[in-house]
Amino acid sequence: MKRIYNKYKHHYKDNFHLAYPVVISQLGHTLVGLSDSIIIGHTGKVPWPRFRWA
Repeated sequence: MKRIYNKYKHHYKDNFHLAYPVVISQLGHTLVGLSDSIIIGHTGKVPWPRFRWA
């Protein structure tokens, strides 16, 4: 298993450098959705259906 890792090690580094900005942006989108749900949750039950279609 270690031979395979050492053989493709540089590919893993390249893939990580390409992927980490995407991972960070996805985490940001998730946090924005969570904060939106928390803010709307404090307003009560009536605005929630309007928020889902916005």
